[in-house]
Amino acid sequence: MPANGDDAAGSLPKVPGGAYVWPMIRTFVLAAALGMAALPAFAQGAAQQGGGPQSLSKHNDWEVAFMTEQGRRVCYAFTREVKSEGGPQGRTAPVVTVTHRGSSRDQVALLAGFTLAGGTEVPVEVGETKFQFYTGGSSAFARDGAAVVAAFRRGRDAVFRIPAGGGRGAVTDRASLRGFSAAYQALNSCAGGGGAAPRR
Repeated sequence: MPANGDDAAGSLPKVPGGAYVWPMIRTFVLAAALGMAALPAFAQGAAQQGGGPQSLSKHNDWEVAFMTEQGRRVCYAFTREVKSEGGPQGRTAPVVTVTHRGSSRDQVALLAGFTLAGGTEVPVEVGETKFQFYTGGSSAFARDGAAVVAAFRRGRDAVFRIPAGGGRGAVTDRASLRGFSAAYQALNSCAGGGGAAPRR
């Protein structure tokens, strides 16, 4: 398990912003087993004021959380249950996220934990369904998040095949989808303000 300062397990890694579709966003992801007592002091204070990240529910290998950013509620589901093959030394733990922010829904990303080569694509397989994620910084992003979410709800795992580059070999990340359907329902409920999850 990596332990690189603020990116170590139990800290609050950032969900990527500018290169994706969330200008200026600084959404944080909670660790899968994180509780308020484990949060840094600054994060505890923000959460108590309603602005910091707060866990809502856990669903097998997925968790749902939210935070308030500039007066707007940002809801996200994520998993750290990712089995990896390859990867550079000192890599931080990869995280897969699905975010609802305002009218932008189903924003799917892999936080790879190391810088990815720009202008490349990351093939993603969910069962027999295949996608190509584009890269930005240390993350890879879905072009059609709704289609990826639909596959996630049917699948058992998602396999991300990061091509070799920058002096390192290829990396394969296999993310568990156990509990994703229930987490996605909770995510929809969160984004709707706590009501019943809309049908899809």
